[in-house]
Amino acid sequence: MNKKLIIVILLISVVFCGCNYKRDKSEIEKIVSDFYITDYSYEETTEKYADDGSLILRLVYEGEVFQKPYKEHKKVISCDNFNHTANKQLNEIYFQGSDKAVTTYISTDDGWTKQLTTRNYPYGYAESITFSKIPDETFSTDHVDVYIGEYTVLLSSKNSSFQKLSATVTQKYYVDKENKVLTKIETDLTDLNRMRNTINYISVNGYSLEEAQKKVALDNEIKEINILNITKYGDPDDFQIPDIQEY
Repeated sequence: MNKKLIIVILLISVVFCGCNYKRDKSEIEKIVSDFYITDYSYEETTEKYADDGSLILRLVYEGEVFQKPYKEHKKVISCDNFNHTANKQLNEIYFQGSDKAVTTYISTDDGWTKQLTTRNYPYGYAESITFSKIPDETFSTDHVDVYIGEYTVLLSSKNSSFQKLSATVTQKYYVDKENKVLTKIETDLTDLNRMRNTINYISVNGYSLEEAQKKVALDNEIKEINILNITKYGDPDDFQIPDIQEY
């Protein structure tokens, strides 16, 4: 084969490979990535349901996020515990720091505590999410498009001989058609919680995988949904981080 022809073929291959590799973000991917660098206010709801569909818990927060520098405040505005489980009541949380090092101030009925943690992000952040648009008119409206997002989380026990388990997290992303911004993210954490419980039985109780799966199956499975409503973009209400020494 002519050397010039070989070079041309190789150049064409490189060009086409490069185009496939540097794929432009889809509209929903860009909207989601823009959301993570924007200041905003939100309302976050956690709902837990029993096997029979009855509501066990509804916990509602209001919060504000500033991205640069990072700080966040979330406060409980209502807590309906229909199972009457005796837990310390969480009142509010402050976060301040960077992606790698965040100081967290937590207020419960017992008072304030201070911890070093990682940054608090909405579910789905930094995950390889597969998006698909929902054509169903039950969800989408004249003003809102709805996308299904799915990603996989790998979990493993402290036992090095144990193979990793995977959990699928399913989400719904609601997008304002006119302004091209997120208005709501709904996340189903049921499968993730099931896998975490399985891992816990293996790590803490020394169960085999089969034993742990049987134990989890016998437990009353709780369906958990997290709902993040973005109530305001830009200029959230400012706040001061409390001096933990005062408490």
